[in-house]
Amino acid sequence: MENMMSTVKWLAALALAALSASIHAEPLFLSTSISGAVTSTDNRIFELGYLQAGTPITVDFANEANFTFSAIDAGTLINQSMGEFTRFDVASGSHLAAFDRTPAWNNNPFNQIQLHDNVVNAAGEVVDGFELYLYGEMYGGYVRYSLVQRLEFSPDTFDGLDAWSVLALEHAALLGGTMEWTREASSWDGPDVRGALSADVTGFSIQFSGPGAEVPAVPEPGQYALLLAGLAGAAALRRRPGRPGRAVAFG
Repeated sequence: MENMMSTVKWLAALALAALSASIHAEPLFLSTSISGAVTSTDNRIFELGYLQAGTPITVDFANEANFTFSAIDAGTLINQSMGEFTRFDVASGSHLAAFDRTPAWNNNPFNQIQLHDNVVNAAGEVVDGFELYLYGEMYGGYVRYSLVQRLEFSPDTFDGLDAWSVLALEHAALLGGTMEWTREASSWDGPDVRGALSADVTGFSIQFSGPGAEVPAVPEPGQYALLLAGLAGAAALRRRPGRPGRAVAFG
């Protein structure tokens, strides 16, 4: 009897492992390049030079994440596994700035990617949205900065949300977007100095690599049926001759 119980437990563990392997996404390395033109500025962002309306600006960003752990609620997927980005470069005119990544101890909730399925934009149109939120520091925390990028795509880009929805962006056509940048510098002898800029986005590209760039194969329904049939058969072996068997429920 004890051996039969061990067999059932082993088969149950096998079933759970198969289910887990079929839905578990591996780490995904993503690299984005977003370009546009400055629309307005408020004070100076020193690392980017003297910006004015019309100045071209490009932001390159790279990060390793695992979208398996994303939260999906009400048509929005939120991935917050971006405590440390691996590359964050900004080019504006003749200036190129490579910004420090967020310190490991600062797991800022604003460092995240959001995917929105079928939302209404400011023009009243239904679109799918991609948002990138970044927070970082420079010069030992003396300068703090944040960047928000909001991009719009056709409403059928994601077609529902799951751990691999972000992969659809590799071949998606950009409809438009904006980026907003703020820079805040602390001073020992005065108030904080704050700079900001806004830009319209006209170009976007994204590339994926790593195990998470391939959607894992999901077992066919027939495979699950066979697995469950094996469990039921093993459970049947537990019944002693001459005694009525108990009903088994699968939840």
